[in-house]
Amino acid sequence: MKKLFILSAIGCMALGLNAKPITPAEALNAATINGAAAMGESQRYGSITRGKVANMFVTRPMPSLAWMPYAYQTPVIRHIVLGGKPIKTLQS
Repeated sequence: MKKLFILSAIGCMALGLNAKPITPAEALNAATINGAAAMGESQRYGSITRGKVANMFVTRPMPSLAWMPYAYQTPVIRHIVLGGKPIKTLQS
């Protein structure tokens, strides 16, 4: 379930921006910090903080945060880290 949650963050952001008029920063918070809190996992997940599980992806350079939700068909993810360990490097 954690893999699906992390890798679908861009999709969550796109859905949030299309379903309700919120800012890209609000959509990112909904997909990360607030998403972890809603699942009762905010002590371990949801933000980049010492002591929390490092689940994240690294993207190629993007023009802005506002561009990210609309990039769901663009291969933007370069590296995937789950549980603090790099699991995949993608060619783009």
